[in-house]
Amino acid sequence: MGICLNMLGLLSICSLSLSQGKGVSISSFSDCKTQHEVDVDFPGTDITFAYSPDADHCQQLCTQHPSCLFFTFIRGDWTRDNRHFYCYFKSTTTGEPRVRTPLLGVTSGYSLKPCSPDLKPCLSQVYQNVNLLGIDYRKLFTADYEECQRACTQDSGCQFFTFVNEHTQMENIRFMCHLKFSWTIPRPSVKTLLNVISGFSLKIQMGQQ
Repeated sequence: MGICLNMLGLLSICSLSLSQGKGVSISSFSDCKTQHEVDVDFPGTDITFAYSPDADHCQQLCTQHPSCLFFTFIRGDWTRDNRHFYCYFKSTTTGEPRVRTPLLGVTSGYSLKPCSPDLKPCLSQVYQNVNLLGIDYRKLFTADYEECQRACTQDSGCQFFTFVNEHTQMENIRFMCHLKFSWTIPRPSVKTLLNVISGFSLKIQMGQQ
């Protein structure tokens, strides 16, 4: 879906359980730190990155990544380059960033792995003028984004959505609700290579969408 202006995005998933990742031991990092550090960078020690609409969502992604202990999120008001909505997963042997640096346009924080394993995020934040990219599998017209959210919540396959409001110049897609999902089954790049054997973890439940 290429239209990115005049859109509302809303994550409707309120029942995801937080993963107690086994890539790192959290027994030594038992402090539950939920607060964000605004305009503070944790430079270096990057594991990988993912796209995320805000720091709260970035924190949930870090929590579910098996090795992530803390993160830095590049916000939409970042001006140094074209990176926006980047969520950098980070880790050290101490569980703490080696350096804290004041930096406008970023927000940093910690994995919630040491927090209550029963904590379940409700990702209900509305993102004005943000298109949540995913696989659009159903389109329908709704009166507003709240009705679009209800449609997504009631559809077992929907993980998030984007609603096009009345201000778009394209009349034919005004009030269109795009229901979306992203793959949970791993999709690695595949190529032939002699003398190796590859496979998937038996923890993966292939029957889940």
